[in-house]
Amino acid sequence: MLLLVLSLGAALAAEEGSLLARLEGEAQGLRPEVLAAALERTRCGIDRGQLDGPHHLAVVDFDLPSTARRLWLFDLQQGELVLNTWVTHGSGTGEDLALTFSNVRNSHQSSPGLFRGAETYIGKHGLSLRLDGLDPGINDRARERDIVIHGADYARESHIAQFGRLGRSQGCPAVSPELAPVLIERLAEGGAVFVWTSHGARAEGPGGACVAEPAPG
Repeated sequence: MLLLVLSLGAALAAEEGSLLARLEGEAQGLRPEVLAAALERTRCGIDRGQLDGPHHLAVVDFDLPSTARRLWLFDLQQGELVLNTWVTHGSGTGEDLALTFSNVRNSHQSSPGLFRGAETYIGKHGLSLRLDGLDPGINDRARERDIVIHGADYARESHIAQFGRLGRSQGCPAVSPELAPVLIERLAEGGAVFVWTSHGARAEGPGGACVAEPAPG
């Protein structure tokens, strides 16, 4: 396992440019700077021992409206896109646009930064995945806030057609019930999830110190 972690970390460091180019070619709608920041933060997570060489990486761009397919799931070993779909933000974060973020319980707001996919469980939304936030002061209360990946009817495209935007969660990144098992299976027990926003705190992009600074309050 240690060898796998070191090899994937080294691969991300040595081949980040080529991996970025391959994934860019498949990820329609994903801005290069967001993907680059996700790969850089994932590499830093491996270097710091926060991640054990994840095979899969989910990237969420909350600068995009909820009507856009703003979640991309990548297979890092194969260098390919697995899926691209809609994902919800918290009801306290905004309507169609995600504008306000928090690490506080009961805020019903989303949190940005890097997360590690942890264990699965069966809850009121069926199969769900617990997330551990890896950026202190930004998302490290995700577990105590019950921020999980789950399926929801209000995360379907049909909800957009009816209401003009995707439904909203209590801070969880929810996807359609049909795609939730696919996403959860690949991210469980060590997958990486990177949530981008240009509003408030976020992880540093390429060339930065890879340090996430908490937002005030």
